[in-house]
Amino acid sequence: MSTETAPAAAPAKKSTFKHYDALDGLRAFAIIGVVLKHIWYNIEPKPEPNPLYDWLFTGLRQMNISLMFLMLAAFSMACGYYDKLRDGRFTPDSFYTKRYKRIWPFFALMVVVDVLVTALTHHGDLTYLVPSLYEAFADLTLCFGLLPNPDISVIGVGWFIGIVFLFYIMFPFFVFLIDNKRRAWFTLAIALLFSYVTYAYFGEDSARTLQSDFNAAFVTTDVSFKSMAIAGPIFLVGGLVFLYKDKIAPWVERHNLVMLAIAVAVTACYYLVATNTDQPFVILVMSAIFDAAWISYGIGAKDRIMNSRFVKYVTKICMEIFLCHMFFFRAVQFLHLENHIANGALLYLVTLILTGILTVGFSHLIKFYIFPRLKIG
Repeated sequence: MSTETAPAAAPAKKSTFKHYDALDGLRAFAIIGVVLKHIWYNIEPKPEPNPLYDWLFTGLRQMNISLMFLMLAAFSMACGYYDKLRDGRFTPDSFYTKRYKRIWPFFALMVVVDVLVTALTHHGDLTYLVPSLYEAFADLTLCFGLLPNPDISVIGVGWFIGIVFLFYIMFPFFVFLIDNKRRAWFTLAIALLFSYVTYAYFGEDSARTLQSDFNAAFVTTDVSFKSMAIAGPIFLVGGLVFLYKDKIAPWVERHNLVMLAIAVAVTACYYLVATNTDQPFVILVMSAIFDAAWISYGIGAKDRIMNSRFVKYVTKICMEIFLCHMFFFRAVQFLHLENHIANGALLYLVTLILTGILTVGFSHLIKFYIFPRLKIG
């Protein structure tokens, strides 16, 4: 009988995940910018022409701040799961279960509310209700980013969920693409070329002939960041920042003001480019540089503003604010405040405050009281 014993199992590696607190500040300020932009874009009447308003909101309209969330998602996922995936230390079941539990409950709630509002406002007219039900079904799978035309009006701002969940689906492939720095840079170059081709060829109606009305409706030529072919470089740059984080973070800690100055300078360049060109590929490249500059600053910043209690609170309900703020803006519109407030700037400010109170209050109530008591999420 053999006296040999099986070798002892290697001890499990400890997680190397590090939470970069200042990135909470980026998320908080980004979601505030998104809310400011969406309300300004949709409110009527708008404030009277004013150099300050024009400067601020022209920038918010042209600079796609929402893309910051895509790069942050890529960076954060890489921090949490890059090494675990390469070492085989997590299962698909645990990975995707966690994603669904975090996203689905609140998103599903807002989808149901949207469909009910559609049914009530149109008195159950099937002409409006049936399309809403189709779109709601697609929403609830969280896989609507796979559609060739993911232009969904039920929770329109939910496009972000579609593209981010598609990124989660592709995450193992993403880890393969950024396995090393040389491959990551090569992949980014290919992804940028693919995005350019998508804009230049696949995004033009004249480039190819659609064979039927069905194809014309189903296959979009209005390419946008709802497509991974366009959003891919944003995610990949987030992966590159992750690969260089151990060099970036200590450098930023030592040269905090220098990195802040660089990020501000990049922001100014982005503003100038975005407000003076209609070339979407150029704006894509500037968006990637802008997001990377601020995330690089965030992983080494220790200032109070980026690490305050306020931004940490906002970050906790950031997704909820993103998904429900337009619903409450529409609710405030039903008050017809424009009939009582003649000044456009004051109307915008009051609408913004009311929308903010309702949005934050609802998000806080659902996330910290209702869902925990129902043991959801």
